[in-house]
Amino acid sequence: MRNLLAGMCLALLLGGNVMGFSAGADKGIIEAWPDGGAVSIEEALAQVPELRGKGNPVEIRLHAGIYTRQTPIELGPAASGTADTPTTIRPFGDGEVSIRGGFPITGWREEGGVWVADLPEAWDGTEFAALYVNGARRMPARMPNDGEYFHTAGKVKDAARPNGTFRFQEGDLKPFRNMDGARVVVFHAWETSVHRIENLDLEKHIVTFKNDATWAFEQWGPKQRYYVENVFEGLDQPGEWYLDTPEKRVYYLPRTGEDPNACEIMAPQTVQLLRLEGDIENNAFVEYVHIEGLRFQYTDFDIGPRGHSDAQAAFTLPGTIELRGARYCRIVDCEVAHTGGYGVWLKEGCTQNVIRRNEIHDLGAGAIRVGGSTRPVGSLSSEEVVASHNIIDNNYLHAGGRVFRSAVGVFLQHSNYSTVSHNEIADFFYTGVSNGWVWGYGKNPSHHNMIEYNHIHDIGQGVMSDMGGIYNLGIQPGTVIRYNLIHDIHSFQYGGWGLYTDEGSTEMLLENNVVYNTTNGSFHQHYGRNNRIRNNIFVNAKSEQVVVSRIEEHRSFVFERNIVVSRNGKVFPPNWTKADIWADNNLFWDLEGKPLDFGGMNFAAWRATGHDVSSAIADPLFVNPSANDYRLRPGSPVFAMGFEPIDLSRCGLYGPPEWTGRVR
Repeated sequence: MRNLLAGMCLALLLGGNVMGFSAGADKGIIEAWPDGGAVSIEEALAQVPELRGKGNPVEIRLHAGIYTRQTPIELGPAASGTADTPTTIRPFGDGEVSIRGGFPITGWREEGGVWVADLPEAWDGTEFAALYVNGARRMPARMPNDGEYFHTAGKVKDAARPNGTFRFQEGDLKPFRNMDGARVVVFHAWETSVHRIENLDLEKHIVTFKNDATWAFEQWGPKQRYYVENVFEGLDQPGEWYLDTPEKRVYYLPRTGEDPNACEIMAPQTVQLLRLEGDIENNAFVEYVHIEGLRFQYTDFDIGPRGHSDAQAAFTLPGTIELRGARYCRIVDCEVAHTGGYGVWLKEGCTQNVIRRNEIHDLGAGAIRVGGSTRPVGSLSSEEVVASHNIIDNNYLHAGGRVFRSAVGVFLQHSNYSTVSHNEIADFFYTGVSNGWVWGYGKNPSHHNMIEYNHIHDIGQGVMSDMGGIYNLGIQPGTVIRYNLIHDIHSFQYGGWGLYTDEGSTEMLLENNVVYNTTNGSFHQHYGRNNRIRNNIFVNAKSEQVVVSRIEEHRSFVFERNIVVSRNGKVFPPNWTKADIWADNNLFWDLEGKPLDFGGMNFAAWRATGHDVSSAIADPLFVNPSANDYRLRPGSPVFAMGFEPIDLSRCGLYGPPEWTGRVR
């Protein structure tokens, strides 16, 4: 009551009408207050249709403070604006508005060197998978500790559920204090699965899970990595925590100098914080809604009592912010952080929307997702899932995949005529940009996408395999990937590629990109046809510099006017001599002076096969290759071959220093 009275007094001081419109209502301005304030966000939204009838733009101005949500803020077609009179939700003045889906945990006490707190009434009883101390994600107690893994000890022959059981090394798994709360996280090549233990046979060393993994255990070889988390027995490192759901308690080992009672310790709970939901079936869309300058924080994803498994890209995970049937909407200058799933998802029926100048980070899954649905892919038509003409521009997307490591920085699942530009995408464990969701040569709703001027780096980090800086799928006429700076793409087992055209990638143009420091090639095509790879700089892959996997009878791609530079002498794998590739006017060099290997041939023998007739081996004259400065000095021999200089000064974020300077 005291908070409500204070809010009412503040409203009156500001000239507002507590139970009706605020002072600026005649100009389309509505004010709302944080928790316990005079007017809630829902009450403010209820005023929009009436104000909309007066013909003014409508602004909902949120006073500074914390807005705690048990359910997402929902805007339907009634909240729509027009091109000249949009509906805008933004902070009141310069105050910070934090929309939160979590709750604080207080009342910590020390018991035997471990700090313990009882969960508050705000907890809904759902197991949460993250804990934050002063805004920093802390790791669940795990065995073995971070950076180490258990390894499977073989498949279980004749198992009724081969994807639900495996053998473990003696001593790795045991009856834990809270078996139902334990989560077994298993690493597949490009995915992870999370499991609950159904049965533990300590004599035969066989574990059986309540759920099956999408991919078979040990499909990519023996000794598959896994660990167990949220077990009290693993609570042995500062910064680790353990949730005991039956006890309704949280245990925490503080870091040096931390006093839990002097920290803000938050547990996430709400899955989503904002939804713009149009009625696609009745052609009623949410239009011209602008979300500006807000902070969305602390969401969760319920792994559930049986566990969770995806096929790729953590594609069943929701977004903290979701738009469905939304057109001409904008999300600008916001922060989305500390999530359980993806940050923002433009779902089916989303067209002409703009996601610009947002920082989206510390993510349970990925950052931005476009198109697609949580419904089974086979049950949907292209028209149901496609999202088109959307712009993802100038966003800082980093620290993703903290729970679901296969998630993607920008995931164009089913999208056409969309632009992904000038984004800084870093610190993900699987892929920077994933483009397309149809394997092979079938009909594909993804086409005419533009991926340009992005800075993509520190992807994979030796955690996942079969991944890349920019990953593509399916027939995509009109799709262009250009002027991207991609580097430090490192896989665990195989497949740390810079530019990756995977199954069926067709009729795409990849030009004017600079790729360096990869595990398995700056460019790799699994299979596809009629792609054009031109005017790129590819440097310093640990294996061959450019790779093709499947040999097909049609033209796979054209490879022309590229600079290919190694430090190990390996240019192509042997099957390049068998693939239908047109290659010419390329320049090759080795920075260590090693002889170049063209798929088991020297350069003369390679040229004798009809490839690279006009190409050359020569120093490209980089400005400073030891500092990864691959600009070209005057007099570079590639200019005579028609190579056009690549200006990377526009890659990544743009704008004032207070925006671009936040990149770490």
